[in-house]
Amino acid sequence: MTDPLAVVEEPRAGGADVPDTDLYAAYARQLQRRATVETLLDKERSARAGERRELVTGLLDVCDALDEVLTRQLPADAVMGSSRGLERLRENIEATQRLLLQRMRRAGVERMALGAISDAERCDVVDTEDDPRRPEGTILRVVAAGYWLGDDVLRPAKVVVSRQPLETDLPTDLSAEIPDGSPADAPEEG
Repeated sequence: MTDPLAVVEEPRAGGADVPDTDLYAAYARQLQRRATVETLLDKERSARAGERRELVTGLLDVCDALDEVLTRQLPADAVMGSSRGLERLRENIEATQRLLLQRMRRAGVERMALGAISDAERCDVVDTEDDPRRPEGTILRVVAAGYWLGDDVLRPAKVVVSRQPLETDLPTDLSAEIPDGSPADAPEEG
């Protein structure tokens, strides 16, 4: 395959002895060369974007592991007042997590800030729990943090949300509740 960027025209001396040049053909060759270069650049950008996405997606596993250690294995309330070694270990893990999140921000990755109520764009609901005190869909726990890559969702947050408990005292025979045996969905006269 020949190099699409190679210049194949020979420079010509100016003057009266210069043969006629088909400017339209020369311009068409330049447009073709430009299109080839743009195609190659687009392929390169696409490959780099895919590599970047793959790299930062892999780093999310590290973020999840640090979150797991800090929230479940070394929770702050359990470590406080225990040995100074455990407190320092937690501080070091927190510092590592901050450094990782800082580096990821430089790569365009941000941890999602979630509202009180889950939404389908940013959250995957992995479980629900009955909670009559909270509105349906209220986020109770974040199982795995969500992340943005620029304006795109890199990974939605995995959350546990509230739901209203099922009513167990509903009458089983609804016809008994309708007066005069008239159907419940009959339009009112009048």
